[in-house]
Amino acid sequence: MLEYPPQMSANGYKPAAVHPELPPEKLRWRCEPSRLPFETTAQAELREGFIGQERALRALKMGVELSAPGYNVFVCGLAGTSRGGTIAHMIEELHPETKPSLDRCYVNNFKITDRPRLLALPRGQANGFKKDMQAGIDFLRRRIPQVFEGEPFQRQKGRIVERFTVREKELMDDFTRRIAREQFALGHMQVGAVALPEIFPVLEGQMVPIEDISKMVHAGISQRTELSGAGSGVGPGGWSDRGAEGKISGRERV
Repeated sequence: MLEYPPQMSANGYKPAAVHPELPPEKLRWRCEPSRLPFETTAQAELREGFIGQERALRALKMGVELSAPGYNVFVCGLAGTSRGGTIAHMIEELHPETKPSLDRCYVNNFKITDRPRLLALPRGQANGFKKDMQAGIDFLRRRIPQVFEGEPFQRQKGRIVERFTVREKELMDDFTRRIAREQFALGHMQVGAVALPEIFPVLEGQMVPIEDISKMVHAGISQRTELSGAGSGVGPGGWSDRGAEGKISGRERV
């Protein structure tokens, strides 16, 4: 049978030391009234400043006194340790000299839409500016349709449309006369459901599609046919290839 020293158990570990048990009345701290140097709190002296945390208070004081941009103060600690009150009291006590902060507003940049413009306003005027801008936008949304539908605008619009309609007719009449002297006429060609304006050569008083002239010349249909005034190559003797080419190129110039 193996025997172990009294300082070691069978598994090779020393047994735990035996500590005296604590009675229930010693499980929490109690403040003895006899230790207080006063009878009531009215007799206690008022303590100014902060108690303890000298290093933290020095760091906080330096952070409050810094007025340059980019510096911040981070404070952490247990709840109920008056962190916010300590900071407010220190700021009030030091009263650092700072300029009143400006209100800043972003507005639309119509030239570069993804880079809004920044406006700096005196302190307290940003909300009023925002309300005024919104009121102005609402007013324009109501007023602009009313202006376009009003009688003065409609009269002015009618005069402008009438003036340009007359001018358009004058230009088209002059253009029609000019191309008529060259044996061309202005007509319309149906392209699907749309009628597009087109210039046609005039042969024997009839408008002929320009692509049909080449077919007529190559097929010999226009030979020995009197086509009055259709081009420089047209005469009593008939139609020549040179005349047809000159007329087509003249049509392209128009």
